[in-house]
Parts: sequence; structure tokens; C-alpha cells
Amino acid sequence: MVVDDDDDFRRLVVDFLTMDGYLTIEAADAHAALSIFQQQRETIDLVLTDIQMPGGGGLALAREIEKLNHPTTILFMSAAPGDCQASVSILEKPFAKNELKRRVESALASHRGS
Repeated sequence: MVVDDDDDFRRLVVDFLTMDGYLTIEAADAHAALSIFQQQRETIDLVLTDIQMPGGGGLALAREIEKLNHPTTILFMSAAPGDCQASVSILEKPFAKNELKRRVESALASHRGS
């Protein structure tokens, strides 16, 4: 699932992932993403979410997903990773398609290995 409030950016990321063979679901904010996740959690292996979004960011979304006790990998992205106080791995925007692919593959491999 790709979660970002910037429609154009989100669609670009979805296009990149689709070209790499991933099935994707998209959400424009954390509230919509949580609702989708609750309905489709069995089909979602990775949540790629922006950290800072209006109405609730990616860190809050990750905490809500963790409460559902379903093993899912969360990969964060941000245009201003220095502003984030969290000790999480962040994919810095803008990023190249190759970097996105590498980080998604790595996150999914780590998830499958745990």
C-alpha cells in the first residue's frame, strides 16, 4: 500500500511499483489507509507511507497498524527526514525508481526472513 497526500507523487510511486510487478493499493491519508488496511490486511505485505501528512502522519498510522497484530512491514518516506524524531529507516524524497525498488525489495526480504 502506498500512502501519500500528494496525488501526483503517490501515483508516480504506484506506477513505479506496478512496473516492477507489485500489486498496489493507494491511500491519500492515514485515515483512509487504516480503513483499507483493516479490510485487506491479509493481502498487504508492505505499507509505504509518508511520515508527514495532514490529519495524521505515517508514524501514527504505523502505531495503529501494529495494534492490529498483523505482521506487516512499514517503510517510511519523507521530503524532510531530518525533521523526524523517530528512529526509523526513511526513504528520502525525491528518490529514483531504482532506489525505491531496492528499498522495497529489502524491506520485503527482511519481513519474510523474520
